[in-house]
Amino acid sequence: MLEKQFKYQQYLSKYKNCPENDFIERAMLCFRWTQDFPTDKDFIPINLHPDFAPRRLDSSDEICKSYGLSMFKDLESARKRYLEIYDKCSKPTAKERFKR
Repeated sequence: MLEKQFKYQQYLSKYKNCPENDFIERAMLCFRWTQDFPTDKDFIPINLHPDFAPRRLDSSDEICKSYGLSMFKDLESARKRYLEIYDKCSKPTAKERFKR
C-alpha cells in the first residue's frame, strides 16, 4: 500500500498518528467560509497563515487538527455554524471583526 502524502507533510510528521491512521480521502462537494473574494489565503491552515498570531495549543492532537481546514458538508451546516459563532460575540466590535 502506498504511503499517503499530504500538502503539509513536513509539519504533520512531527506528531504521532497525524492525521489518524483511519483517515480516508474523499472527493466530494463541500463548503468553506472565505472572504468576499476568495484567495489562496482562504485555504491556508491557521497554523501557517501569515495573518494570524501563532496559536497556543497543549495537545499534539489539537496541533495536528489545526493543520486541517474546516469544511462543511452542505451550505446549511456552514450557515448554522457561522451563526452559532457570530451569536456568541457579545460586543458589536467582536461581531464586526468576526465577519471579516
